[in-house]
Amino acid sequence: MDQGMDFWRRWLIVACLVVLVFGAALVILAAPAQQAFESTYLAPRSAVPLGPDAVEYTAFMGAVLGSVMVGWAALLLFVLNGPFRRQETAAWNMLAVSLIAWYLPDTAYSLISGFWQNAVLNTGMLVLFVIPLAATFKRFHR
Repeated sequence: MDQGMDFWRRWLIVACLVVLVFGAALVILAAPAQQAFESTYLAPRSAVPLGPDAVEYTAFMGAVLGSVMVGWAALLLFVLNGPFRRQETAAWNMLAVSLIAWYLPDTAYSLISGFWQNAVLNTGMLVLFVIPLAATFKRFHR
């Protein structure tokens, strides 16, 4: 693999590690992570008073979401270190399709339901992946 391709692959690995660490934080540090990111995902607790059962349930759902993020990032890391490294077209397509499959429904629902902050966060994460995918497109699709 040439240096240019290795640079973009490493960039994608770092982006996956960001997703993995964020997801793991939602699982391991459910309550602190929820408090830290509630302005992004939820209305402030003062605006929507939640009973103890609702607080527990939202922490549970955050942990489920975090677990899915960890699993997705782990799979992408395997793709990046195997078929993407070998410059197999399917690897590039796997990354692109999985990003679209996450971004479009998640962001659309965030906007429809009024949680634009999550749409902004999603777009920032998407950009981290789109830059290297755009840079490597021609290498994978000749």
